[in-house]
Amino acid sequence: MKLSAWTISLLAVAACLQSGAASAQEANAGNDGVDDIIVTATKRADGQTLQKTALAISALGAAQIESKQIRDLAGIGNSIPNVSFDSGGTFKGTANFSIRGLGVNSSIPSLEPSVGVFVDGVYQGINAGILFDTFDLEKIEILRGPQGLLFGRNVTGGAVLVSTKRPTRDFSMSMRAGIETGSNVTVAGSVSGPIAGDKLLGKLAVYYNDDGGWFTNSFNNQKYGGSRTFIIRPAVEFEPAEGLDLLLRFEHGDQKGDGAAAQNFALYSRHSFKFSNDTPAYSRSNWNQGTAEMNLDVGFGSGRITNVFGWRQFEQAARVDTDASPQPLSDSYTFTKQEQFSNELRYAGSFADIVDVTTGLFYFKQNLDYQDARRANNAPTAVYSGGIQDSHSWAWFSSADFHVADGLTLNTGLRYSRERKKVRIASQDTPTATGTGVTSVDIIPAGACNIVARQCVFDFRDSKSWSSWTPKVGFEWTVAPSNLFYAFWTKGVRSGGYNVRNSFQSVAPGPFEPENVSNFEMGNKLQLLDKRLTFNNAIYYQKVKGLQRSVIIANGVNGSTAAFIRNTADATIWGVESELRFNPTPELSLNASVGYTHGEYDKMFFDLTGDGVIDARDLALALPRLSPWTVSAGFSYTHPVGDLGDVTLAADYSYRDRSFYNDSNTGALNIMHMVNGSISVQSDDKRWTASLYGKNLLNKVQFGGVTPIRGLPGATLAPLEKGRVIGIDVKFQY
Repeated sequence: MKLSAWTISLLAVAACLQSGAASAQEANAGNDGVDDIIVTATKRADGQTLQKTALAISALGAAQIESKQIRDLAGIGNSIPNVSFDSGGTFKGTANFSIRGLGVNSSIPSLEPSVGVFVDGVYQGINAGILFDTFDLEKIEILRGPQGLLFGRNVTGGAVLVSTKRPTRDFSMSMRAGIETGSNVTVAGSVSGPIAGDKLLGKLAVYYNDDGGWFTNSFNNQKYGGSRTFIIRPAVEFEPAEGLDLLLRFEHGDQKGDGAAAQNFALYSRHSFKFSNDTPAYSRSNWNQGTAEMNLDVGFGSGRITNVFGWRQFEQAARVDTDASPQPLSDSYTFTKQEQFSNELRYAGSFADIVDVTTGLFYFKQNLDYQDARRANNAPTAVYSGGIQDSHSWAWFSSADFHVADGLTLNTGLRYSRERKKVRIASQDTPTATGTGVTSVDIIPAGACNIVARQCVFDFRDSKSWSSWTPKVGFEWTVAPSNLFYAFWTKGVRSGGYNVRNSFQSVAPGPFEPENVSNFEMGNKLQLLDKRLTFNNAIYYQKVKGLQRSVIIANGVNGSTAAFIRNTADATIWGVESELRFNPTPELSLNASVGYTHGEYDKMFFDLTGDGVIDARDLALALPRLSPWTVSAGFSYTHPVGDLGDVTLAADYSYRDRSFYNDSNTGALNIMHMVNGSISVQSDDKRWTASLYGKNLLNKVQFGGVTPIRGLPGATLAPLEKGRVIGIDVKFQY
C-alpha cells in the first residue's frame, strides 16, 4: 500500500504539471536553457540526451567532475539518491558500491559485484582496482536499477559508465597542480591534437599523486595512510575513411602505500579518528589495460556497427592488521592477480522513424588467482589458502523501440547469457605442500598455499555453467518536448560462483547460485521555465531471489569460524527518488535530491543471527548497506569581478542514513553528514583557474566497513576514511 501511495502521488504531481510544461515549451521554443549531457546508456549510435533517456540516470560532465574536485568514483555517490559508493577499506582501491540497497560487503574477489563498472565501454571484472584516482574524464554516468538487457550480468543494482577523454581535432593542453591536507600533492597534465591532419589524432595524459598520509597511528605517533600513484594514458584515433573510426586507448598505473587505518571500537570511539595498529600494513597495486573501439557508419537503417575490445591485467599485494590493535594478535596477507579479455560487437540503427534497434554479441574471459595468509598471536607460521578461477561467458542481446504513435514508444528487448566457471581451491586446513623451496619470507608458510612461490595444494576442484534470460518491456510517452513519462519491467542476474577464500574443507566453497532481480519501475522527467528547472522522479519495486552474501559461521569440526558465500534469502526492495536542478539566473545554479529505499526479507534460507535456528529474528534483520534515506542539496554561484575574471562559490551537503555493514546487523556504519565547499577564480580568457576547496568540512568519521572481530567486547575491524581536507588547486588549459 505504501508503494501505491507513492505511485499515486508521483502521477498526480506530474499530471498537474503537464499543461504547464506544454505551454512553457511553446512560449520558449528555440531557447536551449540548460545544456543536456549526451549519455551512452542506451548504446544508440549517437547517444541520447539525459532528459530523453527513459531510465533513472544521473550524469556528470568534465566541468562538473573538476568543479566538484572528484578524485575517485567514491566521490560521486553522495549527491545521487539511493546511491552509496564506498571503498572496501581493507584493500586500497576496492569498491563496495551499493545502489537501491543492492551491494557488496566483501573483498573476496570471486564474489561478483552488483553494481557493474564500465570504463570506455569495457566491463571491469572484479571490484579490486576500481577506486584509484580518476582524471582526464569526459563524463560519468550512474544508471540506477537492473541494467541486464544491454549490460549483461552483475548489474542488478545498477551500472557506472566512465568515459575518458578522446583525442581532439585541435591542439589542446592542460596542466593541474594541487596540494591538500596531509601534504597530499597532485600533478597532472595532458596534451592532445592532430598527428597527421584530421586522419590521425593523439592524446597523452599523465597523473602523479604523492599522499603523505592524513592519519596519525597512535602506536608510534607517525603519519599514516600515505601512498604514491602514477598513471599514464595514451590514446590514438584514426579515421582512414569517411564513416570509419578507430580509437585505441591504453593505461598503465602503479600504486604503493600504507594499508588500512583500522579502528577498533573496543579501544577508541567510533566518532574519532584514533587508531593504533602495530602491523606495518601496506597496499601495492599495478595494472595495464587497453581498449580498441571501431565505429563504422552503414546505410542499413542509417545505423552504426561498433566493436569494443578490452583487455585488463591487475595485480595487488596487501597486508592488513586484522585485529586493529597495538597487540600482535592477528594479521593477513593477500595477493590478487586478474586478467580479462572482452569483446562486444553491436549494431544500432533506425528504420523509417518506426523502430530503433540495438543488437549485438558479447564475449568475456577472465582468469583470477587469489592467495590469502592469516597469522594469529605473532606466530612464526601463517595459515595459507587460495584459489584459481577461470570464467568464460557469452551473450546475445537485442532491443527494439517501436514508435507506435506520436510521442508514444513501446520498448522491448531480450538478452541471453551463458557462463561457465572452473575452479581449483585450497582451503586453509589443507596440509602443506612439501618441497616448496621457500626459506626466507616475511613469515614461514604453512597450510595450503605458498604466497611467495605462488603454489597451492588444491583440495577442491569443480566447474559449473549457468544460463539466463533478461527481458525488458515498457513504454515511454513524451507528453511535451520536455515532459517524459516512462514505465518498464525488466530483470537482472548476478553471477553464481565459488569462494576462493575458503577456511575449512568441511565447508564447501560452492557453487552458490545466481542472484535474480525482477524490477518494475516508472518515472517522469520534466523541464519547465525555459529548461531552467529540471525535475526528475522515479519509483521502483524489486523482487530479489537468492541474495548472495558472504557470511561468517562456526565450524563444526574445530569450533573456529569460517567465511563463505551462499544464497541466504529472498527479499523485496522498493523506493522513490527525486532530483531537482534550478537555474533562477545564468549565474546561480541550485540542486537537490532525495531518495527513500525500503527493504525486507521474504524468505530466509540461512541462520544470519548465528543462534542456531532460522526464525523471525532472522527475517527481522535489516538488509546490509541499505540506507533508508539519502538527501543532498547544493549551489553554485558565478560572478564577474573586474579584471580578476569570474569568481565561483559552491557548496553542497549530503546526508546518508544509518545502515548495517554485515548481515547479522552487528556492525553498523555511521550516519553521514557531508559538507563540501569551494571558491574558484577563472581568468577572462578561461585559461587559468585557481581553487580553494574543502571536503568533509564537518570532519565527520566514516568507515569503509565495520566487521566485528574476536577479542574485547565490541571489538571491530573498521577501516577509517579521511576527515576534513583543505586543498588548493591551480589549472592551466590551452
